[in-house]
Amino acid sequence: MDKITLLDTDLLQNEKLFREVIYWKNFFRAQLGWHYVLDLIWKLEKIDLLDLPKGSLIIDAGAGYGLMQYILAGRGFNIISVDFAPRKITWPKSWIFPMKMMNDEKFDDEYIRFLKDKSTSKRFKILLNEVKKTVLNYNFKLINQALKRKDHGTIFYYQANFKSLKDISSDSVDAIVSTSSVEHVRDLNDLKIAIAEFIRVLKKDRPMLITTSAAKDSSWFFEPAEGWCFSEADLTSIFQLKNPESNHKEYERIYQNIFNNDYLKKNIPRHYFKSPKGGLPYGKWDPKYIPVGIEKWKN
Repeated sequence: MDKITLLDTDLLQNEKLFREVIYWKNFFRAQLGWHYVLDLIWKLEKIDLLDLPKGSLIIDAGAGYGLMQYILAGRGFNIISVDFAPRKITWPKSWIFPMKMMNDEKFDDEYIRFLKDKSTSKRFKILLNEVKKTVLNYNFKLINQALKRKDHGTIFYYQANFKSLKDISSDSVDAIVSTSSVEHVRDLNDLKIAIAEFIRVLKKDRPMLITTSAAKDSSWFFEPAEGWCFSEADLTSIFQLKNPESNHKEYERIYQNIFNNDYLKKNIPRHYFKSPKGGLPYGKWDPKYIPVGIEKWKN
């Protein structure tokens, strides 16, 4: 069944998946978005229900250097890591996972230019400096633990626009995941084309599991994060959902749970405090939207 699920704080009570997310977060010393722990746990719960065998092929759409692809590869899945931004294969990722480049294309887009903006790039330089400072003190115990895993999946970096996954065959992918990425497609007609392309490459009776940003009422564009906050009606239309099960009527209650959650408030990533860009400008705890999970099945 297709579903629209506003992500509630009860996801943090899944201790097994919470520990898995935090393990890889600590491993890569990752600075996650303010709600990403909720996003990742929700998707991992759904992946568990699929009971996919190791070696299954999963697309991570808009993956960048995000954590989801590495968690899934650590479980033994093969990952096509799709992003239109250029990336390089670097350590320690290349120590832990077999990694390959699928192609080398160039794209220009408003969101790429947003990432190159001075105030935004400053935020990423801060992150880079933090990584450099920790290299000599890297947790080699975690590296040794990861290296002992002999069944890691392969990660393929694929530089592509969501609208044209031309190197991926139809009906070939076991699942598609995406973490807080699709809202950055400014043209909603382009996003609809991208969702149709996701459906094309999925195998029959397989899902896409996408987290994005939900608005309480009508859709609106959140300039500091350069991304959409979607209404329930637009989520249904854009993702071609068929009579979706939804908890959107609980928006206010779930927002209050998020707003009052001590874990989320106390773990705001440091980079937010240095920039007016992003989901929490200057680190002020004042969320403007709720993370939402979209479960769309190919019939």
